Amino acid sequence: MPKYLTIAKQIEQQIVSNALRSGAQLPTEKELMNQFAVSRQTVRNALSFLSKKNLIYTIKGAGTFVSETIPAPTNSKNIAVLMTNADNYIFPYKSAGINSVLNQHGYISNIYVSNNRIDYEEDALRKILSANYAGVILEITKAFLPRSTDLIEELQRRFPLILIDGYYPQFPNLPYVALDDRMGGYKATEYLIQHGHKDIFHIGKIDDLQGILRYQGYIQALRDYNLKFSEDHVFWLTEEGSTALPNESFDLLWNKMQGCTAIFFYNDHIASSILPELVRRGVRIPEDLSVMSYDNSVFSMHPFQLSCIAHPLDNLGRVAAERLLELMENPGYDATYIFQPEIVERSSVRNLNG
Repeated sequence: MPKYLTIAKQIEQQIVSNALRSGAQLPTEKELMNQFAVSRQTVRNALSFLSKKNLIYTIKGAGTFVSETIPAPTNSKNIAVLMTNADNYIFPYKSAGINSVLNQHGYISNIYVSNNRIDYEEDALRKILSANYAGVILEITKAFLPRSTDLIEELQRRFPLILIDGYYPQFPNLPYVALDDRMGGYKATEYLIQHGHKDIFHIGKIDDLQGILRYQGYIQALRDYNLKFSEDHVFWLTEEGSTALPNESFDLLWNKMQGCTAIFFYNDHIASSILPELVRRGVRIPEDLSVMSYDNSVFSMHPFQLSCIAHPLDNLGRVAAERLLELMENPGYDATYIFQPEIVERSSVRNLNG
């Protein structure tokens, strides 16, 4: 155990046992350095650990004091898990990964679902805040859109918390476990470019952070390879319209993508809903149109063999759960983990290079 953690645990025990009462002033940094024979940085790390657990607070120029309200220790073995969609095609993998780790360590997951709606997410957060949990795993909901900060700030204050499958730009300090979606979008586009494609269409999702990051990667790859970006080669979808396009919208998409030799889809689910209509209109894949998708789900394998960026699937859930458990033991732990994207090659990309 790191020295700072040993010191912090000793002080915490004094606080919990009332040897140090609410409002009591702690020794100065110098006094703690002498008492434990450690450096100033070690003392500061110990105090930071206690502060993150809301056990102490500091008044500039006055000193460090024991908090007036000490969080009650919890013996709960329940973990709150808030997911966006229970019927999402990736949900079973994420939840299986989370449960495999939690069960192994004697914890039970309590699943909440936001249906990828901010208002439902807030309702679920209120329910979680009213209960006794040992920690929380929160899958981001339309992270690119603004939201009330109060609930998530309270959640972070009350429980060890880790985000999964992305992050909230409004909360840059919250730890998260996710795939590098900007790099994923870059690699998908670069793969098409390296196979000779210059006019590359992108179908993205505008109301979530993953969609924006993948789009940024798409643009960056075009720029790095000195290819012209055209807004006419981008078609945006939202959550509500991501799986069933009305005829007039599909006609607009069809007209916009004329002249493109390749297309990069936001994910497999959207690809599987749009490609059959393109085929019905006479498009051959990959002879007329090469396709790169995202996720490597079952939709990428049937009915088309789609090359794609692989989603971590159950590994995402496993790593998130492991890092939450570590965060529960050590509030100073840097729990963020970013998966690097990998390409799965199948038969949906035609090589135009000679």
